Amino acid sequence: MSPLFCTFILLYFFIVCESTWVKDLNLPRQLLEYHISSNKNLRDRCSEDPTCKINLNASKCFGFEDDCINENSLGFRSKFTSCDNNLNPKVAEKFYEQGDFGYLESRLVKHSICSSDDSSKSSLSCSDHLTHCIGSNIYFDFSNLKIKSSTRYRQDVIQPGQVEGNCENFDRKLLDNNLNVKGYLMSWADELQHFKSNLDFKMDKEHCDVIFEKPTVVMKLDAAVNLYHHFCDFVNLYASLHINQTFNQDIDIILWDTHPGGYNDHYYGITWKAFSRNEPFELKEFGKSLEFLNYEITENILSDQKRVCFKNVMMPLLARQRSGLFYNSPLVYGCSGSTLLKTFSQFILHRLGIKPQKAELEKVRIVILSRSTAYRRILNIKELLKSLGHLPNVTTRVVDYNERIPFLRQLNTTSQTDIFIGMHGAGLTHLLFLPDWAAIFEIISLGLKRK
Repeated sequence: MSPLFCTFILLYFFIVCESTWVKDLNLPRQLLEYHISSNKNLRDRCSEDPTCKINLNASKCFGFEDDCINENSLGFRSKFTSCDNNLNPKVAEKFYEQGDFGYLESRLVKHSICSSDDSSKSSLSCSDHLTHCIGSNIYFDFSNLKIKSSTRYRQDVIQPGQVEGNCENFDRKLLDNNLNVKGYLMSWADELQHFKSNLDFKMDKEHCDVIFEKPTVVMKLDAAVNLYHHFCDFVNLYASLHINQTFNQDIDIILWDTHPGGYNDHYYGITWKAFSRNEPFELKEFGKSLEFLNYEITENILSDQKRVCFKNVMMPLLARQRSGLFYNSPLVYGCSGSTLLKTFSQFILHRLGIKPQKAELEKVRIVILSRSTAYRRILNIKELLKSLGHLPNVTTRVVDYNERIPFLRQLNTTSQTDIFIGMHGAGLTHLLFLPDWAAIFEIISLGLKRK
């Protein structure tokens, strides 16, 4: 065997094996560097791994961490946020707290409701008002679900004695003090208000009908048919991943939908692939055979009257919180550009395989969103196209992002747009995925009668 061939083989294996764990994180470059640098465990792993090619800097942070200095935060360094020059600096600080990484400071998990030194026992920790919680070795009993006769957005699914763990330390008063905000898409208070410690509980087949071994995200969801409302779900899930410092894709996702017909996530469901390599499933699935899920199950056929146990579970920020993120966001006037939402856009496009585009200097690409719905059509679209047709070096395309256009194709079109024009409405949520240099024109109906 020639030395040149041996060198080629060694180089091949080096390239193939180079930082497999870093590749598995599957993050866009800037987000990857900040995630590894700001996470001590990952930073130490990278520094000890000669194949990890990340430019480590222990001072890098996103901005919400306790030890983060503002000058080292991603938002400060990227200078993506801009504010009017005549504004008081405190206005910029307020904007950062309301619509950027600073928002996450108010949603950090800091209340230890259930804790145990023994890893085989339970834990449950939450943010203020139970807007976001993480737990281990706990279970929900769905005896009260009765999916066949259920309705959507129920707040009474979990009753006393139907959510428990085995806690060495359980703070009932702390739990009670954080039950003051209730609502299906506002907090997890309805599902956790009856949580208690059961010293007899164990994560075994005697106490669990289903045991989820993988980290699991339980999602209560906004409307699946509306792009804006559904992306309230995805934005808040993304924010929750930051809080927990994990972007693991080998997780399970349960869509906590109490309607017998299920969630029916046909329009934008492809977006779940950005969060997990595994298909999400729903509460109604507990009425079917779960043998294909390859979990520990005591019976092949399950009803909805079963105890579902989680080794590790996250209940993320929800779509319609008070003073929420992306919905009910009370943003101050005078600032624009959220680094949190920019990295969300990069994260979604990267994980869905849509490559970032470069600006075409020779022409301007205009996309007009004229939807076929009754209230979002542009009635004078012909006049608009005629006016734009006189402009040099301009290409104009009219799109109708409806159910016949796969969402990935929609995102691909939007990400290659320089000027986006559309009627006021949920369709303009696409502006999240425009390039940084793009402009958007929002058309507002003046209430003229439609023909």
